[in-house]
Amino acid sequence: MSEAKRLSVWYQTLSGRARNIRNACKSSVLVYQNGKVGSSTVTKSLQKAGIENAHVHRFFFKKDIVGELLLGKEQRDFICTSNFLSFQFPEYIRSVKVEMKGKKIITMVREPIAVDLSTVFQWIGEGTTSRRFAKQIQQGMTFRQVVFELMKEIQNRQFEWFDEELKELSGIDVYSRPFNQEKGYTIISEDNVEILLLKAEKLSNLADVIRDFVGEQRFELLNENVGKNKKYAHLYRRMRTEIELSREYVEYYYHHNPHMDHFYSKEEQKKFLDQWKKNISLE
Repeated sequence: MSEAKRLSVWYQTLSGRARNIRNACKSSVLVYQNGKVGSSTVTKSLQKAGIENAHVHRFFFKKDIVGELLLGKEQRDFICTSNFLSFQFPEYIRSVKVEMKGKKIITMVREPIAVDLSTVFQWIGEGTTSRRFAKQIQQGMTFRQVVFELMKEIQNRQFEWFDEELKELSGIDVYSRPFNQEKGYTIISEDNVEILLLKAEKLSNLADVIRDFVGEQRFELLNENVGKNKKYAHLYRRMRTEIELSREYVEYYYHHNPHMDHFYSKEEQKKFLDQWKKNISLE
């Protein structure tokens, strides 16, 4: 991808962020989460029920890895100054917090290795990683090695999101609140903030919970696999089987990780880990 093309994609990205935030200001329900947790199903289901909602990943962009992948880490100053949503504009921060008061927020969490891999493939599909991948492959790395290197770089991004975004927006620290692991969700109501936090793995059983939370009896959860329609779906399925994960990377999530322990029981974690065992490198 040429420099001109990368800059064009960057400014399209900024425009898309601004559009999402405008939609958030108009909507009473936010589907607000890190990404790659099945939230598109919730958004589409709300829309079908006639519930106006906004699908938002980030408001604050303390770390802008998308910009760095597109333009290079050496362009961090330019990324910061061109991104009008950055923390150099405190009035924007205050305004967003005021605009989002009183809205219902639906947020989600998902098994983290799947989130890391899905995030990388989302960026591949969007062309975000082409600059970095081309450089590393030229240096002799294989495609799956490059994928895993980026997975390591974004490790814990999903769990950090709850502090960097949700806590920044609402003042709510989800890790200090109890989470019902068996039911797979919790509802937090505090200081004009209403948050429904649920596990993606339990989503198919939570239609009634979402229906009651948004107050719309017409709500039905669509049975839709959004991922299968992605243009990179076949490559993702293959990589899901072939990717090699270092033991250190896997143990970070599955060896006394407080974030995993908050959302997932030891039994759930064992089932997840069993699904990844064949991918763990012996080196």
